[in-house]
Amino acid sequence: MKRPRSCFTCCAALVILTVATAAASADDGGGGWSGGAVPFVNYDADAGFGAGAIGSLSLHRPHAAPHRASFLLQAFVSSERVQAHELRWDVVLPSHPGLRVFGRAAYFASVNRNYCGLGNAVTCDPAVAEAAADAAGLAMGSDARADFVRHYHHVRFLAGTFHLGARWRTGRRALSGFAQWRALYIQPGTWRDRGPYPGSMYATDHPDGEPGLISAPQVGVMFDTRDSETIPSRGRWLEASLRGGGTVTGSAWSFLGGNVSARLYHGVAPGVVSATRLVADGLAGSPPVAELGQVNAAESYVAFGGQSAGRGIREHRFIGAIKLLAQEELRVQLSRRWVGVGFVDAGWIAVDWDRVGGDPARVLWSTGAGLRHVRNSGFILRADVGVSPIEGWTPQLYLYLGHLY
Repeated sequence: MKRPRSCFTCCAALVILTVATAAASADDGGGGWSGGAVPFVNYDADAGFGAGAIGSLSLHRPHAAPHRASFLLQAFVSSERVQAHELRWDVVLPSHPGLRVFGRAAYFASVNRNYCGLGNAVTCDPAVAEAAADAAGLAMGSDARADFVRHYHHVRFLAGTFHLGARWRTGRRALSGFAQWRALYIQPGTWRDRGPYPGSMYATDHPDGEPGLISAPQVGVMFDTRDSETIPSRGRWLEASLRGGGTVTGSAWSFLGGNVSARLYHGVAPGVVSATRLVADGLAGSPPVAELGQVNAAESYVAFGGQSAGRGIREHRFIGAIKLLAQEELRVQLSRRWVGVGFVDAGWIAVDWDRVGGDPARVLWSTGAGLRHVRNSGFILRADVGVSPIEGWTPQLYLYLGHLY
């Protein structure tokens, strides 16, 4: 199986495009609208040629932190019918400044989501795919065999998701509570071909492709002393939450989950900030693979592997019910507009509470560097290059908006 290249591979002209398309904005702390947009192109061995854009827009008011309203929009489509469209919003209610409403609506269609099994010992070994092709009686050199091997460690699916939540400040300014509802509907296959890839590892483990709705309410608390939500240089953001799904919530799967996250920021030298994220996330019950590949706190992201945790490792490679993550970034202010970043991502994954699914002492890790282009507090372009010995030090490039955490 060919290893997919980064979903956000971009050309050297990206910086020029960023500057050219970024909207004029007021200085930090002032009022008015600010934001920008970034086009990008990519090529993926499985998804084909793709193009899209990501952009953000924020409404600021004097002395309002961090904003009155913020919106992020992404659109992406490829020649192989891969799509990723997303809208996020975060609005502070004018009549109740201690109350924020946030949400996300997205549609995804993929033909190459990685699935190599569960636990920390999965290899995604092409030899395993070749052996499965032999067992299926596919002739060497045939197109059918090449397609089978190419997609043996892949999942194809259509998915729509909707998140809606609120965060409210308590009597203590740094302490707040939050509640949200997350719904994700999964349809295995594509619009043309239903179901998982025939004979694939995922089809062997889940012949039906796990169609259905994940519906999970979540409640939690936060303690936030950061000096800035978008460009923090000191403070901490602590978070704890519980979530769950079942028949009573309309979910096709029953499970309970918990998350504890800590983000710590402090200056280590003039113009240098240490940013640390520590996460413990666990699930019990019978969650589907889509849930096993996610960390679900106030925000959701894939782990371990991919642009959010495990940069340099193919996305969705290491999944399981228990995830322990540690990430460290050193952010160096190079100029008013540019920030350099060096990082290390580490993770420990277990299949379940009674089974690791690999070496209990194995810690997965990756490292790399990146740049942040800062137009204003509402528009920060993030570009990271990650490598890992797990993937033979093959570099992966990631592009998105805002600091990772």
